[in-house]
Amino acid sequence: MSAILEAALEHVTEGFKIFPVQAGQKKPPIKNWQQWATADAEKIRAHWSAAPQDNIGIACGDNLLVLDVDGEVGVRSLAALEAKHGKLPETCRVSTPSGGQHYYFAGPDVSNTVGALGAALDLRSKGAYVVAPGSRTEKGAYTVAHAAEPAQAPQWLIDLCRKPREKANTGAAVADAAPSAVERAREWLAKQPPAFEGQGGDAKTFATACGLRDLGISEAQAVELLTEWNARCSPPWSTADLRAKAANAFRYAENPAGSKTASAEDFPAVQPSAEPAPTRPTAQLDGRTYPRVKRLSEVTIYAGNGNFVDGLCNIGELFQVIGAPGGRKSQAAGWLAFCVATKQRWLGRETASGAVLYIAAERESEQAKRFTVWACAADLDPDALPLRLMGPGSTLEKLDFAAYVAEQAAALKAETGQECRLIVIDTTMASLPGADLNKTETATRFAQNLKVIAGKVPSAAICAVHHTPKSGAETGMGSQGFDAAFEAALLIEATEAGGNVRQIKGNTTRDWIAPFEWVGEALAVERGAETFLAWRPALSAGTARAPLRKWKAESDNGRAFTALCKLSPQNAPVTETNWRQACREFFGQRLQKKFFDAKTRLEQFGAIEPAGKKLWRRRLEG
Repeated sequence: MSAILEAALEHVTEGFKIFPVQAGQKKPPIKNWQQWATADAEKIRAHWSAAPQDNIGIACGDNLLVLDVDGEVGVRSLAALEAKHGKLPETCRVSTPSGGQHYYFAGPDVSNTVGALGAALDLRSKGAYVVAPGSRTEKGAYTVAHAAEPAQAPQWLIDLCRKPREKANTGAAVADAAPSAVERAREWLAKQPPAFEGQGGDAKTFATACGLRDLGISEAQAVELLTEWNARCSPPWSTADLRAKAANAFRYAENPAGSKTASAEDFPAVQPSAEPAPTRPTAQLDGRTYPRVKRLSEVTIYAGNGNFVDGLCNIGELFQVIGAPGGRKSQAAGWLAFCVATKQRWLGRETASGAVLYIAAERESEQAKRFTVWACAADLDPDALPLRLMGPGSTLEKLDFAAYVAEQAAALKAETGQECRLIVIDTTMASLPGADLNKTETATRFAQNLKVIAGKVPSAAICAVHHTPKSGAETGMGSQGFDAAFEAALLIEATEAGGNVRQIKGNTTRDWIAPFEWVGEALAVERGAETFLAWRPALSAGTARAPLRKWKAESDNGRAFTALCKLSPQNAPVTETNWRQACREFFGQRLQKKFFDAKTRLEQFGAIEPAGKKLWRRRLEG
């Protein structure tokens, strides 16, 4: 008997209904897994004897609730819930390959929730499932963390999950809506997230169909509209299933049909102006909404050159700060935020000044401590700074959260009287709880949501703090789509004295920031009975001067300059022979001429200076 078959039979003896899940995956191989789910040992033996590699799914509902706590973000969200409502009882727990936990409870059927209880907290009930112990994915195995009978779910957890709708409006037919109402419903539907099997897909589809009914759409019209939305679901429902979902929604919906349809009587009469300004409507195509075409006068233009950090990026653009765990990237990004909020230069470079929204998706307390220490050391009141923190629970995989961030940036301007100049996401991984960073669609959604924020807050630059991969590559971890979304990127590397900043991607129409070092200064401040310690970056005496002229990093000048920097990170003199040899790999057979031309231009630009006979080094600040 295989280990998986043995585990499957053991789950049946424990009272669970199980079904097959694709080998090495979390997705069932069949659409009708709910009908397949069984406690019949013979049926289970027959299947796993023929497909011994299949994983095991446990059907939730019918007195089984499972709380899915995903990673560190989920643990923090659960701790916040328990602090407010009381500790969960000891119960059966299963560890997942991604570092999460499944808490098994006995309890009545409730609505499936995804993130409604808190970031990275999902509740699985009837119509949903979890992958069972004994199963494996490419990330690892599902294992029993605590063997016990499922405890009774606490009443506060049940109360927090909306109960399934009771049957209402039985037999009440809804007439076809007018074309204008159908168009409004189509616009609403385009904004609704799709349903995902095993993640409350049944409940999501039911709720979406109910939403169409609330907008006054008939059942037949709802099926037609849902067909467009269904294409985004994973996997899409069959036509028969979709019709059945719509029929259930129209039979059991709580609200009266058309309860969310506005009528002319709902709005006061508005007298048109003598010369109404014509506007171009928002475009509609295939149920999607597209940006409106604007006149030049309708676009906000900011005065000056628009620089956010001199030579790095402009206001309104996206840039990345990356580095290995423990590489001091959060210190560098935090110090940039503090400098923007306090009108200081950041490590020797001019910055735009204004309000800052810092999304500390992990280590919120640590970043708050840094800001407090830096402020007190400068004799500033921390709470008087135009800088605000948003803690764990931030999830930039969702469009509605991106809109919420933009709203908070607007509120920050209203509160401080200063334009929001910087929004920091620290870190990318923590702001995408449970998402697979290697998938292109994850990076695409993240980039799109950042651009939504940038579009709604055009006065700000957006910085994402991201990890480098374990391979040591000088890129952000995960899909290449993360790197592609940003105008510029800085690589932060920890040194014994402080840190090293190296630009690895930049807008080639601007200066290329030369590598430079900073040193750390230990600070201690007293706040009440506590003493807080933090480390403040300061520009190193050996910091390289920025080029006085603009040149591309990929040009001959840029490659020669980078080669010199790599030969001597500490800026000790380098012989012309060694420098020329280091340029051979990219200058090739034209080495002599190309090297001479690049060296001459770099000296003219003020990027290098002689350090003796045929010795060269970077020109330093001051």
